[in-house]
Amino acid sequence: MPRAEQSIIISGDPDQIFAITNDIERWPDLFVEYRHARVLTSHRSERFAKLEFELGNAEGQTWCSWRILDYQERIAIAQRETPMFPFRYMHLTWLYKPVEGGGEDDMDPGLRDGPECSRHQRAGADTDT
Repeated sequence: MPRAEQSIIISGDPDQIFAITNDIERWPDLFVEYRHARVLTSHRSERFAKLEFELGNAEGQTWCSWRILDYQERIAIAQRETPMFPFRYMHLTWLYKPVEGGGEDDMDPGLRDGPECSRHQRAGADTDT
């Protein structure tokens, strides 16, 4: 399985960073690759939340994903649902850790592109949740 890991240090409170970057409806303002984002369902019970949402890009493509949030440990686990194209599967884990000067945001995308996936699509694959 192709695997990539990324990490970034963000100056600020890790809890606030976790909240902002998991505010799905805010994603078009935060990330250039999303033109629209809509939460379809949201369930929260103290420590955990599960979100199901729809995202869309500039080309008019839309897809649905889900995300489970652990507010205590600052972990987000996500999976793309439908349509999967251009991937066979896409699983993401985001870890938010306090470090000196802010919070470290680690992304571990587990994704598998389908045979139809072009080189251009693979280059941007880690941005679609």
